[in-house]
Amino acid sequence: MKLMRSLSILLASPSLIAWSLVLGSAAACVGNNDNQVADSGSGGGVGTGPLLGCAALDTIDLGPDGMAIADLDASNLSPIVTDVFARYAAMTTPSGERIHFVAQAGVSDAKIRRAREILRMHLTDLPGAGAGASKADVADAVSSNCGTIALFRDAGEYDIALPEVSTFDADFQAAYVPLFGDAVVVEGSPEYLAASPAIDETFGATSVLVYRLGLRILRPAWSAQMRLASSAAQADGTFAAAGPEPYLDLDELYIATLLGCHAGVWGHNPSGDGSARGGVYAFGSRPALEVGDLSTLQLIEDFFAPEHTFAAEADPAFSGTFDLLYRPSVGYTNRAQYLTNVRLTGDSPAELFGAPVTSRLTGNAANNNIRGREGDDIIDGGPGLDSAIFGAPRSEFDIENNGDGTFNVRHNVVPGLGNDLLRNVEIAVFSGGTTVQL
Repeated sequence: MKLMRSLSILLASPSLIAWSLVLGSAAACVGNNDNQVADSGSGGGVGTGPLLGCAALDTIDLGPDGMAIADLDASNLSPIVTDVFARYAAMTTPSGERIHFVAQAGVSDAKIRRAREILRMHLTDLPGAGAGASKADVADAVSSNCGTIALFRDAGEYDIALPEVSTFDADFQAAYVPLFGDAVVVEGSPEYLAASPAIDETFGATSVLVYRLGLRILRPAWSAQMRLASSAAQADGTFAAAGPEPYLDLDELYIATLLGCHAGVWGHNPSGDGSARGGVYAFGSRPALEVGDLSTLQLIEDFFAPEHTFAAEADPAFSGTFDLLYRPSVGYTNRAQYLTNVRLTGDSPAELFGAPVTSRLTGNAANNNIRGREGDDIIDGGPGLDSAIFGAPRSEFDIENNGDGTFNVRHNVVPGLGNDLLRNVEIAVFSGGTTVQL
């Protein structure tokens, strides 16, 4: 059996992160039966530690809610994992099984949590969608195949020439997708807020894991349409993937690229021609997809959520105003505009302004100003002296005390403009400067 090298990100230049999947001659993750993927690896099954395989990872204590991030115990686990990785987290599927996250030392807990929550979003039911209306079977397929996101510090650490990495790769094979810590870009971090934000591969890597171990097998009609879209894009030149490796799963590269475009990762146009990955894909943003490849965009949203509902935690060092409203001159808003669940962290005073959709906006331990814009928002100030900001005069709102420490503030002029629930908010501020103590 030839070695299966999972998705690798090749940092060819500062402006290009090229994804390629190198496959053995068995070509790739084709289902042997309803839920099993060929060459998915034993997940540590040939190691010398006292506990081996996915079953060993399943024994790691992640607390009562399964949300902790734990240190890996080299004395109790196979060196196949512990020679490369130091930390462990998991996402629990509907059947109670785990999808695994292993991370090298130096990958922050915030990045591990972010990767986990984006995968959770991908596997959360999408009511009204076709392929994504009920996803429990897909989530369970990923877990039953030892699905693993392997977080390396950077691309340099993912070197198959290193014996310990080669051993992990040969053992886990198609069961894992690598993701590099410097390509997990936390909301509100300097890399996220830069004039040209860092390229984020989290949406692409997690979607590839879902596709490889679940969608490809359990959603054959969806997968067939995606393969046709990939082939058509290659034929017409809109998807011009190329790489130095002899075996490329272009369908997975295509999906990873599409999910990045859908997330606004290349929306700030780093290549200067509107493309993604430095010309690999012609339509580098969701608006460009709507114009240039609408049918593929619709196919994406038949399984993957159009809004980003994962719990986005802002960088603890963030201060200032984090505004989700799209503005062409502000690079990070190309991706922030799709966020609907944001929490400030740390203890610096900060402002959080939502996009014009229903959102959950949460403050940190300091004093915060939070604005929800349109939609029925949930605004939680958290500790501190917090204000909810409204963009119209006091006369246009009704305020209702719910008797449990929460308030509803409803716009009474324009139906549907918003009925916001306020929790841990002390002051409501209206246009013109009127304030109401809550």
